Amino acid sequence: MPEFAGPGDFWDEDGNPISLEEWGRKFEDFPGRTLAENMVSDAWLRTVWLGDQRWRLFGTALSKPGKAPKELQVYPSKEDALEGHRDWLAKLRLEATE
Repeated sequence: MPEFAGPGDFWDEDGNPISLEEWGRKFEDFPGRTLAENMVSDAWLRTVWLGDQRWRLFGTALSKPGKAPKELQVYPSKEDALEGHRDWLAKLRLEATE
């Protein structure tokens, strides 16, 4: 994997450096950058590609009606993001049954 070279760098889903222009095109395609999404009770859990910093290629956020999305966790890889999403989903489902 490439090393972080400094502010202003952008990264694709595999951790490869990309231009600001390419990042902008990819970032505008919200459905295309969504890895996983689930609804639990009134909460919407979504994990997406971010690509704006090497250490946070992906992020998971939780949205509830009438509230701003809350960032829960960021990840350096797609595998970590999918695992993290599954963990958050399990936690939310458990809370919903309590």
